[in-house]
Amino acid sequence: MTSKRTIVAARRSLGETLKNEFRPLEESAEATAVRGFRFLALTLEQRSAAALPVIAGETAIDLLYSACQRAFEAQAQLRRAHALWPAIAEETGFLAPECDPKGNDDAAPLKLVG
Repeated sequence: MTSKRTIVAARRSLGETLKNEFRPLEESAEATAVRGFRFLALTLEQRSAAALPVIAGETAIDLLYSACQRAFEAQAQLRRAHALWPAIAEETGFLAPECDPKGNDDAAPLKLVG
């Protein structure tokens, strides 16, 4: 059986632990969306520069666009999940990270919610 002290320590470290793992996840999703759309634009520009017909590579371009769209949707879902953490912390009494809304690496100190 888990001791009360262990539970308290786990709850105190929960916010920081999750923040440390969640931020790279958000950053990765953002980078994937940005790189994907840049690559898509480059693909269209290069096809045009090579004077290829607009249907050249159509299936691959459609798949690339779909992948980019999904990457952007994943990034948006992560933003929404991030916004829910304070409410979860309030419900449970856990410590929640207070992140700069601009997503800067300098997060405000953790505070006890509830």
